[in-house]
Amino acid sequence: LIFVPGVAVLATEQERLGFFFRSLPLSFYAMFAILSTFLLCIDKPIFIGKQMRQAIKRSRETGMLDREDAQPLASPELRESHVPEGYTASLMEFVIPLVVMIATAIGTFVTTGSPQVRWAFAFALLAACVMALVRGMALDDLMDGIATGLKGVVMASVILLLAVALGSVTKQMGGGAFLVSQLGSTLPYWILPVALMLLTMCIAFATGTSWGTFAVTFPLAMPLAWALANEHDLSHPVLYLMVCFASVLNGSVYGDQCSPISDTTILSSMTCGADLMDHVKTQLIPASIAAVAAMICWEIVVIGFC
Repeated sequence: LIFVPGVAVLATEQERLGFFFRSLPLSFYAMFAILSTFLLCIDKPIFIGKQMRQAIKRSRETGMLDREDAQPLASPELRESHVPEGYTASLMEFVIPLVVMIATAIGTFVTTGSPQVRWAFAFALLAACVMALVRGMALDDLMDGIATGLKGVVMASVILLLAVALGSVTKQMGGGAFLVSQLGSTLPYWILPVALMLLTMCIAFATGTSWGTFAVTFPLAMPLAWALANEHDLSHPVLYLMVCFASVLNGSVYGDQCSPISDTTILSSMTCGADLMDHVKTQLIPASIAAVAAMICWEIVVIGFC
């Protein structure tokens, strides 16, 4: 995806991998997003927006995690405890299946070259069932619990399926490739990282996928960045290429993170039992502030060091 003819640092797979890791320190959006999350965790939030502040205030003053007219993705079955009478749940019933799932995914990746996600979930479910039966849960209660869990994720699964379908249709229409091609080589070199960031933010937000945005944008953006670097005879063209690479990477992640049709957004809303659009609105402001801060940093690097 990032191969550019005539660029020595991208000639081989090993060199492209090294280029990727050298570009990571320029992923300013990711850094600001992590910093914002950390500050929120230690109760020192800044620039989190009105929606998030209202949600924090509501939860602390009333104990309500969702607003009154919210429509959480998780069904009522998953928002209430259904532990059978006389059965005491254990923390290890959560930890061990999780370890089994991760170990299976990593193990199959190492041995076969591809993580077998279905196997991982199947073995995790099997481990959870065996532990529950060994610890005294009745088989009828176990089967009822499985049925309740499946019923609880139906709505979110349907939304996820429709979101994936919509994203695929949008990608097949070729809108992303068209937008990137319209940038042309007439842009001032210093504006390209910001333009790529804004463009990939829009593409990823519309399609709901960061990886799809990578596939659309990198093959066009990287040669364009290299051409501009040579046209303007920049002192450090590789650094400029790394900044443009990071802007595409970070813009795609931003769009994926904030898009209501992104699988990660839908799954995180479902897991937390939150209203999908409430989740989108509360993270939109802090994510956008982090994106603006990142663009300012890229401009400083390009103008001052390239």
